[in-house]
Amino acid sequence: MHKLAYVSVLGLALATGCGDDKKGGDTGGGGMAGPTIKIGSMHTLTGDYADYGPPADNAVKLAVKEINDAGGVLGGRKLEVFYTDSRSDATGATAPSMDLITNKKVTAITEDNSSSISTEILKYSTPANVAQISASSTSPSLTKSGDNFFRLAPADTLQAKVLAKQAKDGGLMKVAVLYEMDDVYGMGLNDAFKTSFEAGGGMVSLSMAFDASAASFRMPVQALWAAGADGILLVTTTESAAKVLQEFKSQQGPRPAPRFLLPDSLHSDSFLTNLAAAKSLVEGCIGTAPTTPSDAPDMARAATFNAAYKAAYGMDPAQYNDASYDSIYIIAAAIEKAKSDAPADVLAQIANVTGKQPMATGATFGPGQWTEMRAAIVAGMDVNYQGASGTCDLDENGDPSGYYNVWTVMGGMLMDGMTVKP
Repeated sequence: MHKLAYVSVLGLALATGCGDDKKGGDTGGGGMAGPTIKIGSMHTLTGDYADYGPPADNAVKLAVKEINDAGGVLGGRKLEVFYTDSRSDATGATAPSMDLITNKKVTAITEDNSSSISTEILKYSTPANVAQISASSTSPSLTKSGDNFFRLAPADTLQAKVLAKQAKDGGLMKVAVLYEMDDVYGMGLNDAFKTSFEAGGGMVSLSMAFDASAASFRMPVQALWAAGADGILLVTTTESAAKVLQEFKSQQGPRPAPRFLLPDSLHSDSFLTNLAAAKSLVEGCIGTAPTTPSDAPDMARAATFNAAYKAAYGMDPAQYNDASYDSIYIIAAAIEKAKSDAPADVLAQIANVTGKQPMATGATFGPGQWTEMRAAIVAGMDVNYQGASGTCDLDENGDPSGYYNVWTVMGGMLMDGMTVKP
């Protein structure tokens, strides 16, 4: 999650100013001039991550409306977005992925999902040469996933380094890790944390996968207590984390609780709301989440997006919404640069409009500057989109560099802290 903690999304369906969902697609703007250019959008609208999908859809709608209202792409053609639901599960992403690629024949896909879902979508986007930009998937396994995958959230090898250093600086020397079974995100963060923490002199006394669909979490929590750790890294969803911590509280008795380490998946007000009496366990926790760099240009771009989002929807953006917004600007710039909406042509231009690490070049443009960026591209200039979520500069694997917010819980409230670079 970025600077702003997750806020309630009740009533988002009533928000105005950025178009409404339609059975077909949503151009997000005014009248069309020529055939629309089809973009696929997949978010978690139901299931464990259902809180995150609606505001992510709205971030996409905001970017689409800005671009379409500013004249669209390729001489006035409008972007048309097909909004789909991954159901917070890899198997749930299969049918909509096939539909977007085979039936809708989209030019590119933007998604804000778990790493397992991103991996599932890739089974269909990769053979079709369709660019896939993820706002939030962070598993290290996705770094080598293919030439059509890009992400705007840094890989968890970086988050693991920050977590490990913060744990050591906090005096923790023995940590147990609990993560969801068959979850690409959990497995990746577990492995990366163990490597970083033990390289710094710490010890991972337990590394355990658990079944998030189990009727009882008694056994995994017993294993956590038996590990004798002074810290516990919990890598799961907000719903499962609440169940684990409630079971942990019920088994605690007079024993002092270890300090909890919490990653970006739990940087959410809704996580705290679900904890009830177990909320005391995470008081003083060590948390990390990707964030916007704290220098003036990055903060100014983030502020531009935040203000536009709040004006459109009457509330602050949620976790990773800035990256969902940025992905649409990147796709639009790649279409304009390619002078084509053919998926393979657009895919070839993604890296050329985001700024390549380690030396990004090109005229820079940010949120809300579609008219200026399009004019530069049409004039034959190289461009470098600098986003609300950060610079968006990508390396040869389609990965960005990263900054992290070190957060905690104080007085039962989520408190953001310092920004660090791994």
